[in-house]
Amino acid sequence: MRYLADADQIADNFFSLYERKMLRSLLPENVRTEAFFCCWTRKEAYVKALGNGLSQPLDQFDVTLLPGEEAELLAVQGKPEEMQRWRLHNVVLPPVYARHYKAALVVESSAANTDSLIELWQWQAEGE
Repeated sequence: MRYLADADQIADNFFSLYERKMLRSLLPENVRTEAFFCCWTRKEAYVKALGNGLSQPLDQFDVTLLPGEEAELLAVQGKPEEMQRWRLHNVVLPPVYARHYKAALVVESSAANTDSLIELWQWQAEGE
């Protein structure tokens, strides 16, 4: 992941208070950068699953953001039922991509089906 000079400004504008506090507590800088991208991709996955895109205020819900931490929707302002409705998942990328990218997936679940089976397939074009 590349360093973003304006990551703190982006976090101030789009992350929840909880997420901003967590992010600012992290050192060294490379851990903060990875946490920023973990948070951003998890938030983006959730709003895409809702179908609202970025019209959904990103600071109105909390996600986990620590590198290596299980992806989880922690809170949604005014909608406590959302944590039971949605499951966040880290997408484990092949090492060649994992150094540069983060990915997350959100799956709608029901009380009867709380375990989701996620399979990742890697496609390789001929000649690669």
